Amino acid sequence: MIKFLKRLFVRLLMISSVGFLLVILTVISPTLLYGHETEVGEVTIRHEQPLPTGFVTLLEEAMVLVRNSELYDPTFSIQLCLSDGSRYPELIGKLKGEGFGHGFYNIALVSSKVNVKANLATLNGYNWNLKELIVHEILHTYQYNRYGFKTINFDQWKIEGYPEYISRRSKLPLAIEIERLIEHNGHKPIETWTWVNEEDESGVSLDYLKNHLLVRYMLEEEKMTYDQLLTDTRSKEHVVDQMMNWYNIQINRVE
Repeated sequence: MIKFLKRLFVRLLMISSVGFLLVILTVISPTLLYGHETEVGEVTIRHEQPLPTGFVTLLEEAMVLVRNSELYDPTFSIQLCLSDGSRYPELIGKLKGEGFGHGFYNIALVSSKVNVKANLATLNGYNWNLKELIVHEILHTYQYNRYGFKTINFDQWKIEGYPEYISRRSKLPLAIEIERLIEHNGHKPIETWTWVNEEDESGVSLDYLKNHLLVRYMLEEEKMTYDQLLTDTRSKEHVVDQMMNWYNIQINRVE
């Protein structure tokens, strides 16, 4: 009986190990669950249905923004996966949770419904600017390319804030953008999930807006590189206080 149980345990362990390896292989090789691919520069689009009209042009515009990032590496190849009938987005959703998209390893996944003509990605009734979402998720892959698994140890607001900073490049002064944050009390600790609408019918969560502005402050006003920002030891709350002190100085100068 004991020998039987040992053999059964070994077999189950082998089966579970093989199953785990198959899941990992599928996650990093989405081509296994997609019927088509289209290459656009350093990006390979994985899709199940024909690409929507204008999607390639939108991707090319997104890559212009990506190339402005200090993380950009022209030798790095990216897989951009769409949610158009493949089981892959469902698999990633089960592993990482629901979201407009996900970026990891060399894979950028747009897991929400896309409307290329309107430049929107939709999830649960909320819209994200599609081009900015593509930039955001692709930049997560460049973070992995630069830092590898060390990204797990970095502050989450720095990991999420930087893709937002690059994707939502604003011509408005930082002080004006901070006023939007103040309007929603985002300069204080955020207790509840809040959606901030944009003029193009898209939007962003208040926490992501806050992360974006903190990163923008550190890069533009404190003249940091992203590498320096990641290793900075100040807490998020401390940086918020410093950004708001900077903002108050700017306002007093105007007055």
